[in-house]
Amino acid sequence: MIDTSVMSAMLTPAIMISACGLLCLAQFARYTTLIGRARGFNHERYNLMRQLRQLDEHHAETAMIKGRVEALSYQAQRVIVHARLIRDALVLLVSCIMLMIITSLLIAGSLLLPACSPAAFISFIMGLLCILAGMSLVLWEMLISLSLICYETSHVETFGAIDQLRSGSPM
Repeated sequence: MIDTSVMSAMLTPAIMISACGLLCLAQFARYTTLIGRARGFNHERYNLMRQLRQLDEHHAETAMIKGRVEALSYQAQRVIVHARLIRDALVLLVSCIMLMIITSLLIAGSLLLPACSPAAFISFIMGLLCILAGMSLVLWEMLISLSLICYETSHVETFGAIDQLRSGSPM
């Protein structure tokens, strides 16, 4: 007969697996968005660098395009910093899921081998530490993410000046 206390004990890791799965889902979406933004910045930078090769050094657009290329490089580098934080958080969240699976197996194994109980406790605590560390990285990324948007906002007029030169109309 199966001990109901063991089955009850196995529910806690199962709930943690579900919770971490939801957190992973949200962070994977954030990670994908950041990777897309970095690729967008790099694509625009590549196109502008191609345009620069075709322009004379003294052309009116040259200095503005160079400034935009530098700004795009900065933005891409900053987005990559954010993506690394989210990637590291995801590694920790997935590690938590793995540790919770191990915990469940050890709890079940404690039916046959009581020495598994301390190992189950240790793997559960390690899983909790992984989720704490992962969510700390998510919090850190969230706190610094506004600085990139502030940079973009402060440079909108500079970025728009290139379009103004091309169209010949005032902004």
